[in-house]
Amino acid sequence: QVRAILDGSMLLAVVDSAGNARVLKMLPSGAIDGTYTSGILFAGNTNGPVTRTTGNNIFDPVTGTNAAYTANTFFSATFADFVALPDSSAFLTGAFQISGQPFGIARLLPDGSADTAFTGAGLSFSGLLPAVPFGVSLGLDDSGRVYLSGRFSSVLGSSAPGFARFSPAGV
Repeated sequence: QVRAILDGSMLLAVVDSAGNARVLKMLPSGAIDGTYTSGILFAGNTNGPVTRTTGNNIFDPVTGTNAAYTANTFFSATFADFVALPDSSAFLTGAFQISGQPFGIARLLPDGSADTAFTGAGLSFSGLLPAVPFGVSLGLDDSGRVYLSGRFSSVLGSSAPGFARFSPAGV
């Protein structure tokens, strides 16, 4: 994904073939900004599939019973969307956790490093079925406020059923 910044540079969110996610900054000249330091934000699973098993509450219409189901995925984290703010800071969302950041949402500082002041419970989900919470989409308004939608019932410990808003500073 690519997001333009007012100074003519761009932030690029990329996931390589091993599932490693990072954000790069491209200068107006087209060169990658070597001072933008996001590095690998979260790593994919390089050891084969991750097995996830549901609880025993999924109805099987063939057998007429409730059962647990197993599914394999090759990545232990998923990146969904990001927004870039005019100062080159960014918010990212999905089903991942960057070290020291809340689950499912992260804030990068203008130099690409993780904002260590952006902490809390992250995205959580409480509902009838067990589910992994995740962010789906981020938006940005003219005031710099960030809007998050997804499958979650709370964000950073506050009730927010599927929708939340942050200031550019992440509060």
